[in-house]
Amino acid sequence: MICENCNHSNRDIRIFCGQCGHKIASPCLRCHFINADGENYCGGCGGLIGTQEPTAETHSSLDRSGTSLHSAKKSTSLPQGVMDELLMIQKETLLKAGVQEDKKQLSQEEIEKLIHKEDHSEPGS
Repeated sequence: MICENCNHSNRDIRIFCGQCGHKIASPCLRCHFINADGENYCGGCGGLIGTQEPTAETHSSLDRSGTSLHSAKKSTSLPQGVMDELLMIQKETLLKAGVQEDKKQLSQEEIEKLIHKEDHSEPGS
């Protein structure tokens, strides 16, 4: 980003000029996108710079919970190797806790049959 005061070339992440200290950028109060100084609307969310109020356009891009519909579309998937490792850790944790995979759901009738079968197999009955 070029400083309009001294023409020094600054890195895009700077808010103030590294040469003269002049303000060269305005971070958005809502999404923290770095906008060039003097811009009126945020390049990241479309909101009016200097306020935390969303514009009508920004408001329409939010779902009922206030979550950005644009951010909901972005994938935050992990690399397959990391995902495999997490799944293995989860499986080991469940096994240590005594939770077995693929437990069969029994009907009430099956449970009663098992109880009835055990009642007849106990010694001394």
